[in-house]
Amino acid sequence: MLKDNEVAIGRFASAHGIKGEIKLVTMTDFPERFQEGKTFKVRLSPNEIREYTVEHSRPVGPNFTLKLKGIDDRTTAEKFKDLYAFVYDSELMPLEDGREYIFNIIGMKVLSEEGEDLGVVTDILTGGANDVYVINDKITIPAIPEVVLKKDKETKTMTIYKMPGLF
Repeated sequence: MLKDNEVAIGRFASAHGIKGEIKLVTMTDFPERFQEGKTFKVRLSPNEIREYTVEHSRPVGPNFTLKLKGIDDRTTAEKFKDLYAFVYDSELMPLEDGREYIFNIIGMKVLSEEGEDLGVVTDILTGGANDVYVINDKITIPAIPEVVLKKDKETKTMTIYKMPGLF
């Protein structure tokens, strides 16, 4: 389990081969984080964090097979199954203007312009012309400036225009 200031960039799936390689499912839009020489952290237990350096990596579709320095056999690699590669939030890659990290939006309290509590963002649907925010697992709103008027990261609140027919 990661702490609040730790951001998952990948989840280890399984050992690969006998020389310590590990399959990693990526959870980042920045696959360069898994290039040779790059580092990230792994929480091995509730009280133990280690930093690992990528010795070499191979992309496998959107994912990777990694060899980490110091992990030299299958038995050690198997211990990584279901653990997360992470970085601290202070190490996040900068985003271009208008882009935000999903984890900053999920959990935001949603208010109408009048201050009415409409719920909490529970999911984000992507892939269409624009993202769609899901409120309380049932209400969907388009993530467009005409509807989403303001996001306050400090208070984790979002103010929206209740477009007719939306609710």
